[in-house]
Amino acid sequence: MNTVKHTSQLVEFRRIPVSSQGQVTLPKAVRERLGIMAGGSQRINIFVKPDGTIVIEPEPTIDDLFGILKPAAPMKPANIEELRGAMANESATRLGYDVEE
Repeated sequence: MNTVKHTSQLVEFRRIPVSSQGQVTLPKAVRERLGIMAGGSQRINIFVKPDGTIVIEPEPTIDDLFGILKPAAPMKPANIEELRGAMANESATRLGYDVEE
């Protein structure tokens, strides 16, 4: 018996055929669990663990990734002259001029 694992439940199947081109069709229960609709443009990630276990996950959306990174450390406030100088140096560097710091 083959087992397809998702984080919150196990869905079991007797067999999933593989086509002559190496393609498999995800069973309806798996597609429903992952929110994959026929003809849709959803993407999934498939991982094969060292022990041969296959993990199938929906590709994360931007909303899923929100908050995954910790905020950047706050910058110390610069005075206006330091800020103008830094901006001028950055502009000059982008235009190909040598800038002495």
